[in-house]
Amino acid sequence: MKLGAPYYSQRLDILDPEWKWRSCGICALAMAMDSLRRPTSKLGNLDDLIKEGLASGAYLNGVGWIHQGLVELAKKHGFENSFRKEWAEDKKNEAVKYLAEFLKKEIPVLASMKNTGGGHLVLIVGLEEGGDVPEGFYIHDPNAYTRKDGEFKFLNLSEFLKIWKGKVVVIG
Repeated sequence: MKLGAPYYSQRLDILDPEWKWRSCGICALAMAMDSLRRPTSKLGNLDDLIKEGLASGAYLNGVGWIHQGLVELAKKHGFENSFRKEWAEDKKNEAVKYLAEFLKKEIPVLASMKNTGGGHLVLIVGLEEGGDVPEGFYIHDPNAYTRKDGEFKFLNLSEFLKIWKGKVVVIG
């Protein structure tokens, strides 16, 4: 199953060159918020959302986009039930069932991933069911240079668990 979330690329859709390499959190947040809105009430552009996030302290130099800061930014845009959650490394296998429940309710989930340059945020936008535990997840990866490379990338469960940090932001 795949959700109808829009795809935004930090490489293609962010105009400010200073932010093309560090705006994954904003792109993932915007994709989630836009997917949960009516088409007539879209957000402003991504560069404005970056400025708004900076003004509210959602970004820290040397760290990146702060999960609680993204939650607060979502709340400011009317998603009052947004929250963040994290699991210990040894609980991640159980946590995938939790992620699947949100996806089955058509709620995409921001996920914090390991990356060679530090952290990275993607949007989980679907899953392949496999009985009790999903076989894997579809993600929108904002750090792609083409839409084809970033949209609906499939990670089998083993790949996903290897790079997922066990941290999510849920917009609601």
